[in-house]
Amino acid sequence: MSQYMYAIFIPAMLAIIIFGDISMAKASVKLMVASVSIFGSMTIYLVVSSAMRQIEASLKDLTPEEQKFESVQLEMKEPWATYQIYAAIATGLPLIAILMAIYA
Repeated sequence: MSQYMYAIFIPAMLAIIIFGDISMAKASVKLMVASVSIFGSMTIYLVVSSAMRQIEASLKDLTPEEQKFESVQLEMKEPWATYQIYAAIATGLPLIAILMAIYA
């Protein structure tokens, strides 16, 4: 579900900023849009990050019989720390672009 949140939230915020001409709006409107952007981006990051941590933790709790499955072995080899960094960048950069569009 978080992928859908991200896919809808970022374009929607950019559309509001561009077509609503938020950079020319009052300070209170800018603050509201910036707050929603920050809150939305942080929520998306926390959901994605939490899901990745849960998957990683569940892989450590498997029995030896379950660990023998090929799909489990592939999941255990995934670079979860790299994915966490990617998730931070993938949510942080659009947030920076949104804030720059608001306050530019």
